[in-house]
Amino acid sequence: MMETNFYAGLRAAIYARLSDDKLGRESSIEDQTRNCRRAADHFGWKIQEEYNKFDSGICGAMFESRTGLMELLHAAKRNPRPFDVVVIDDTSRFGRILELVLKAQRLFARSGVFLYFVAQHLDTRDETSKLSLVFHGYKDESYVTDLSKKVHRGLEGLAIRGRATGGRCYGYKNVPIEDPTQKGEYGRAKVLYVDPQIDEEGEARGVRRIFDLYGAGNSPGQIITILNKEGFPPPQPRENNPDPRWTLSTLRCMLENERYRGRFVWNRTQGFFDQDTEKTFFAPRPKSEWVVRDFPEKAIVTEEQWQRVINQREKMRRKFNPQQLGGMGRVPNDHLFSGLLICGECGNPMCIIRPNTYGCRRYRQRDERPDGRRVCTNSLTIRVDRLEHQLLSIIVQKTLAPEMLEYATAQFQSKLEAEISRMTRERAKIETRQPDLRASLVKKRSGAKNVGEAIAVLGVYNSPTLLAQLKGLETEIAALESQLKMVRQPEKIDVGDIKGFVLSWGKDLTSILMGDKKIAKQAIQSYFEPLKLIPVERGNKRFYNIEGFMKPFFHERPVMLLAAPQGFEPRYAAPEAAVLPLNEGASSTIVAT
Repeated sequence: MMETNFYAGLRAAIYARLSDDKLGRESSIEDQTRNCRRAADHFGWKIQEEYNKFDSGICGAMFESRTGLMELLHAAKRNPRPFDVVVIDDTSRFGRILELVLKAQRLFARSGVFLYFVAQHLDTRDETSKLSLVFHGYKDESYVTDLSKKVHRGLEGLAIRGRATGGRCYGYKNVPIEDPTQKGEYGRAKVLYVDPQIDEEGEARGVRRIFDLYGAGNSPGQIITILNKEGFPPPQPRENNPDPRWTLSTLRCMLENERYRGRFVWNRTQGFFDQDTEKTFFAPRPKSEWVVRDFPEKAIVTEEQWQRVINQREKMRRKFNPQQLGGMGRVPNDHLFSGLLICGECGNPMCIIRPNTYGCRRYRQRDERPDGRRVCTNSLTIRVDRLEHQLLSIIVQKTLAPEMLEYATAQFQSKLEAEISRMTRERAKIETRQPDLRASLVKKRSGAKNVGEAIAVLGVYNSPTLLAQLKGLETEIAALESQLKMVRQPEKIDVGDIKGFVLSWGKDLTSILMGDKKIAKQAIQSYFEPLKLIPVERGNKRFYNIEGFMKPFFHERPVMLLAAPQGFEPRYAAPEAAVLPLNEGASSTIVAT
């Protein structure tokens, strides 16, 4: 134990941590703080009240998420620093991962702040403190590892008996089974276990209704509408989602949950804590480690209802899922505008919602509120072949439009003139060095000739060093010749030749677009920004207006490509220029009916 006069009068901060109020085995924040104050008084240290920090409900395996500890670390870096020592009740309160404990101790030490742990009488100013800190840190980390194994073993026993292992499953209510002959917490009867019982009067009705509706052929969106209309309550919200609502993912999980047929499956996944992200991720366990038990008395749906759902899911899979190729579930996708189409109503991507048909994927989803409103109101769909045919025709037409060719010609001429100007400046610099360059070239050529003759005498395989030397000389000769070529006067620009080249390039692009789909798709993805499809209804006709951006020839930045109210009649302008009025052309309308 340290002497009471060891640097008396130092300024002290206090740090405390509590993982969970429910554990009961850990000291409370108040208890830890009291012990720290007692130790500080013993050594004559002065507590800095503004640096009495704590973290509540934070796991000891976390570091960046502990706001109290982070505040002390940042404060310790100030000049002058506001405290000299951080008093902590126990090493386990400082952290449960040895690597993080040592890291935090080094960060404090770098700022000239030492740590004192009351329970262990451990002062990091001591020469032997690091060894002691490693020892106690290892014990604290081992405690967590051993505890997780014991908890897992206990949960496995509960799963085998069909009892609740944590959380609550929709359709069931967790009923605590008590032993009146034994006393538990707060003087109540001891809870032996929690039994998941069917909620016959409440949520179980909703589960059966969902299975019946899906088995009858209703889509998930239709089921959500019916559930909201009939007043079935959604599952209780989680901490990160405080607003309860029916969602597509909720329905999917329920339709796949074998518990509703009376089969309890536990230990499918294993959780891992990532210290870098301070998040837990789950990885699947092998089926040999699963705990599977059948409890027919706890089934909410009949085997007939379950089988109808299985058959309907298989039917939908065959109907909507394209044929899979090898690899990670990859599917063939030769749609030219895949990934470029955006819904003009909600801003979400347009996708294949059924075979050979584009539509807004969000229209199929509901807002999951009691009124059943959709996330997007765009119900307009368009066949892939119809959209591609019309868009390609318009693109080809506009690519060869006079205004586009004029703009591309001007851009190409501007870039070409800039390059020639740069070459002229380089030529002026090289002209002054021309005699030296020519003399160096003659010397290098002579050296290369001598090395070549030596190789001829010795043989290729007996002179690797000479071969390397010859290769280096040839590289230097090529560089000198390239520099001397720049002395020549650049050719003058012929605007007519530029126009002819741009026209030829445009025709080549249109040929590519109307040719092989794989090559055409690469060209479209290179020259187009996302295209917004805005649904329009006029009379009995429904069609899309298009807005978007196209990258012009030889231009690094996008050029605006806008649609007229009656169709796809774009004008092109550099981003810094004003958008010109657009001509109307009903012949260019993208018809979606």
